[in-house]
Amino acid sequence: GAGVMLVLCYTRGESKPYEPIEKICLCLSGGAFVLSFIAGPLMGLVATVISACIGGGPTLVKAWKDPKSESTVGWVLMLAATATNMCAIEEWTFKSGFLPVMVGTLQISIALPLVAHSLKTYAETLWVSRV
Repeated sequence: GAGVMLVLCYTRGESKPYEPIEKICLCLSGGAFVLSFIAGPLMGLVATVISACIGGGPTLVKAWKDPKSESTVGWVLMLAATATNMCAIEEWTFKSGFLPVMVGTLQISIALPLVAHSLKTYAETLWVSRV
């Protein structure tokens, strides 16, 4: 999922210089990868989640301040994929559940204002068309 998003963003997204937060997240993600080999997979997992939370922060703020700037369908689909992945976990442990729970929590926090905005817009459209 994340790899596909990376490729799509790189090939289809806007070609702007990286923001400082994006550079930090890239470094953290690379560091998490290296940390997995040096300190073990658990430390790599924790570093990956920290990177995802830091990277998701600006998107979270933007989703709440300007919900029309984000794709509701895209975030709901990502949330559905995370929920599906969580259903596939056979044995819940810290290692197996930490990443999907944290990512799912972030996705819910972003998707909630987007869905609320979409429903509000839809209701307003229905109201205007009936009047």
